[in-house]
Amino acid sequence: MASEYGECFVVLQPFAEGGGAIYGRNSYAARNEVTEVLYFPATEDSAPRKCSGLEVEGAPARAVILSGPANANGAADSGANDKGVAVGLCFTDNEAPSGLLGIDLVRLGLERGGTACEAVEAIGALVEKYGTEGGSQAPKASFVICDPQEAWFVSVVGNLWAAEQISEGFRASPRGLNVSTKIDKCSSDLQEKAQSLGVWDGSGSFDFAASFSASGSTEASFPLNSPSAEGAFSLTHMFQLMRAEELHQEAVVSSHVSTLSASGVSCHWFTATPNVRESVFKPFVFTASARISPLTVLDASKSDQTLLFKYHRGRNWAAVGNLLASLEETCVAEVKDVLANIQDPENNELDDLMKDCVEAEVKFYR
Repeated sequence: MASEYGECFVVLQPFAEGGGAIYGRNSYAARNEVTEVLYFPATEDSAPRKCSGLEVEGAPARAVILSGPANANGAADSGANDKGVAVGLCFTDNEAPSGLLGIDLVRLGLERGGTACEAVEAIGALVEKYGTEGGSQAPKASFVICDPQEAWFVSVVGNLWAAEQISEGFRASPRGLNVSTKIDKCSSDLQEKAQSLGVWDGSGSFDFAASFSASGSTEASFPLNSPSAEGAFSLTHMFQLMRAEELHQEAVVSSHVSTLSASGVSCHWFTATPNVRESVFKPFVFTASARISPLTVLDASKSDQTLLFKYHRGRNWAAVGNLLASLEETCVAEVKDVLANIQDPENNELDDLMKDCVEAEVKFYR
């Protein structure tokens, strides 16, 4: 059910425009996989949480917006929360449907983390408690977790995990385990457990990726020009990066970009449709009464597709592509102007921002 991998990029200071961070992710999966965008308001309910394959201890949950495969019970490949934290699943392998899946951990990390560091620790605690024991053949997953100040790469193997902190610059997550020798947080007694499992002999620097994967970890690069000037990498640059030809566009089933603001309002943009080169990014801002369009949510009793997916699938891009590109460009400019002049999104008519943009897009398809 989870994607085999997702292409994740993060741009921090001093390169990101606006003094915060910019996160982007393309989701790769089967060509006809339907994506949902779901919104869940905050709740104080601490009842046990039913995940894809098991039940975990409950905790109060922050408001989250999620992009993930349809019929995933609210789990997600990528998403953000109301504290300006974004989490993306980069890689999964050997996951058992009866276990805690990578897509479960994306949502749980967002619900329980008020900062990127808190989300890392929440995911780590869940992995240690509910992950299956085992060596290199245990279930594997990698994540990118970021907020306006920093980003983390997180790799999981069974009930073991390791995380690398990134405080400046820009990074692309490799496909596979994304933490190697720089380990800033990890599961308890990680090196001793790696030795007992026979994946590391105790000599030299401990390399998490190399110990648990035959292919180890390889550096990933930006497919376009890398950020090079202070404050010059913008939201639209991340859109362009998501649409780069080098990123196997025919297999992209959805895309998510977040601008994470350290002092203002964060904004989260989703396509909710495949092939990002022929898709429109729609914005979402957290408010107390935020709503999203029902067109991005699957009504399983009526169809195996969202209505947005259905309309997008029947599009004639040659006829509407330029108009939709202009719609996105106008939306970006207007949202940027609005957010630059407010400190609090409440009472600024942003409750229906994503809903209105989705419905404007659909009008071009009908």
